[in-house]
Amino acid sequence: MREGGAQQCYLTSAQMIVEDRQINPEGPENSVLEFTWHSYIVVLLPGDRYTCFPCAESEWSEEGSTTCKTRAVVYLHFTEISSIAVIILATFLIVVLIFIFCLFAYNYNTPVVRSAGGNMCFLMLACLIISTTNVFFFFGQPTTVICILRNFTFSFFFTICLSCLSVRSFQIVCIFKMAAEFPKLHSLWVKHSGHWLFVAMFSVFHLIVCLIRVTVSAPKPFRDSVSFKDQVILDCKNGHTAALATAVFIGWFLGFLCILFSYMGRDLPKNYNEAKSITFSIILFYVIWIVYFTALSLIKSRYVQLFNAVTQLFSIYGILFSYFIPKSYIMLFQPKKNTAAYFQTSIQNYTQTISRS
Repeated sequence: MREGGAQQCYLTSAQMIVEDRQINPEGPENSVLEFTWHSYIVVLLPGDRYTCFPCAESEWSEEGSTTCKTRAVVYLHFTEISSIAVIILATFLIVVLIFIFCLFAYNYNTPVVRSAGGNMCFLMLACLIISTTNVFFFFGQPTTVICILRNFTFSFFFTICLSCLSVRSFQIVCIFKMAAEFPKLHSLWVKHSGHWLFVAMFSVFHLIVCLIRVTVSAPKPFRDSVSFKDQVILDCKNGHTAALATAVFIGWFLGFLCILFSYMGRDLPKNYNEAKSITFSIILFYVIWIVYFTALSLIKSRYVQLFNAVTQLFSIYGILFSYFIPKSYIMLFQPKKNTAAYFQTSIQNYTQTISRS
C-alpha cells in the first residue's frame, strides 16, 4: 500500500498489485506463476489468482490486505483538552475586553481616554471582541456557514481595528508635528473628520474584497483524504486565492502604517507616545502569522486549525496588552496621571524641549 496518489485496495482472486504496477497473471489454468512482490517471492498455484479492488474514499487498507477498514473522520472537537484551553483563553480575553470597554466608558471625559482616541477606542474594543468570537468557529464539524464566518469575522473586524490604530498614530503625529507646517491640510483633516474617512475607506474596501470571495468562490467545507491514509480531515477551503491575498495584504499594509507613524512620533510627550508598544504588537502580529503560514504550507494536520485560532488570539492579545492595558492601569491605579493638569505639563515640557533644539 502506498500513501498519497497510489490507489488503496484489497486483494481478491484474478490479479495483484506489484509495486506501482498492476499485474494480471496470465497463462494456462494449471500453470504455476512466480514473481517478486516487495522483496517476497510470490508463487501462484493453479487456480490461485488475485484481483485488486479499490477501497471507497472513506476506507483504507494495508499492503496486501484482503479487507478495507473505515477511515477515522477527524476535526477539532469542543471536548479536547487543547480545544478547551483555547476556548478558556478566548473567553478570558472577551471578559477582559468587555471590562476595559466599560472602564473607558466610565472614564469617557478623562484625558487618558481622549488621548487614546476617544470614540474610536470603543470601535477598536468592539472589533476586538467580535474578532475573538471567531475562535469558536474552529471547533466542531465545519459547515458552509461556519467556514464563511471563520474566514471573514476575524479578518474584517481586526482590519478595522488596525485601521483605527494606524490613523490614531497618524493623528498624534499630525497634531504635534504637521499642524504647524501644514495648517491648511490639518484644518481640512479636522473639518472633514479625516480619521473616520480613513477607517471607513479601508473598511469598505475590505468588505468589497470579502463579498468578492463569497460570490466568486466562497469558503466551504472539504474532506482531506490524501494527507493520511487512515484518516479523513474535515477542514475549510479558503476560497478565492486572489481575494484572500488582497485581504491579507490590507492587514499587513495597515500594520506597516502603524509602525511608520509610531516611529515618526517616537519623541512625542510620554502620555501620547505609544511607539514602542504599538511597534511590539505589530511585530508580534507579523511574526506569528508568518509562522502560521509556514506551518500551513508544511504540515497537514487538524491541529493546524487550532494553531490558526491561537494565532488570532495572540494578535488580539498583542494589541490589548500594548495599547489598552497601560491606559487601564493608569485609570485604575494612577489617577493623578489622568488629569488635565498632568497632560498639560507634559505638553509644555515637550514644547520647551523642541524650542531648545
